[in-house]
Amino acid sequence: MRSLLPAISAFLAAVAIAQPPADAPAEDPPTASVVETPARSRSRSGSRTRSRSRGRSSRSSHAAPAATADRTSISVGHHNRGRLLNGTEITPTEHLRLKHPDGDQHHGTDEMVALLNSASDTVWASLPGNRLTLGDLSRHSGGRFRPHRSHQNGRDADVGFFIHDLDGAPVEANRFADFGPIGTTRHDPTWRFDDARTWILVEYLLTQTEAPIQYLFISRELRRRLLIEGSHRGADPEILARAARVLYQPPVGGRHRDHLHVRVFCDASDQPRCHNDGPLHPWLRGSSALEDAASRSMTGLEDVVSALTFLSPSTETEPEIDEAPPTRTRGRTRRHRSRSRSRR
Repeated sequence: MRSLLPAISAFLAAVAIAQPPADAPAEDPPTASVVETPARSRSRSGSRTRSRSRGRSSRSSHAAPAATADRTSISVGHHNRGRLLNGTEITPTEHLRLKHPDGDQHHGTDEMVALLNSASDTVWASLPGNRLTLGDLSRHSGGRFRPHRSHQNGRDADVGFFIHDLDGAPVEANRFADFGPIGTTRHDPTWRFDDARTWILVEYLLTQTEAPIQYLFISRELRRRLLIEGSHRGADPEILARAARVLYQPPVGGRHRDHLHVRVFCDASDQPRCHNDGPLHPWLRGSSALEDAASRSMTGLEDVVSALTFLSPSTETEPEIDEAPPTRTRGRTRRHRSRSRSRR
């Protein structure tokens, strides 16, 4: 026991030295600075978060009036990567009907909807009796629209071909009918491709200036029929040249044997949010707004190749009405030749 007394005394002395005097000022807790620093950092991060959210809200508040102030439509982005703001829904009229009346696929830009309505009125005024049949445009807010590759920003529309029967009477089919090179369809042996009305439609689309046409996608066989029809009807050579350039079978996305795919250029009021892909046609080069849009969109190698194809001087002279046979025929010819050579 006596041996423990020196250790106990040393311990009590150490405790007494460690305790501050009663009249000494109290120190700040050593953890106060550690606790306060995270608090300040949280406050800063919170303010940064709030400022970022305020920045986002302010940016959206600035963008919204541009889209909704006058309730006019705005085509945003590209035809295959875009959206539609304040799209206009097209409705049936006396001269226009919808392939599928129900659904959210009849919205377009103001210019596109006005164009389709005026086109239907023009065809009816020239050859009455057959309404224009309209398929898909874009969804209410645009965006991806299966199964289409495009139709995303209100500048694309699918228009059914005009049809007549063996007696020349107009036919309004309840579906898009695909037509071959001689103007017949497998859907009904009495139906025929109406070259006259379809050419009137194409001619109007290429002569109006409210919504300049960029492309009219159609099969090669039907393109040839329409160019011949326009020539027989005495169309202006300039319009025939435009038709030869704009009527086009795309390399992907279907042959377009059952409908005409109409695509218009971005309206000048939608710039710079709307982007044109591809070249500017020669007869539109006087439009400064379209020229600026085309120069902004011509950024990739694909656009350059497309421009060289469409804007080369050799293609601006006269329309090419006579074409090579379809690819399938050429393929069979090659195979036949190779077999003949092997037999030799």
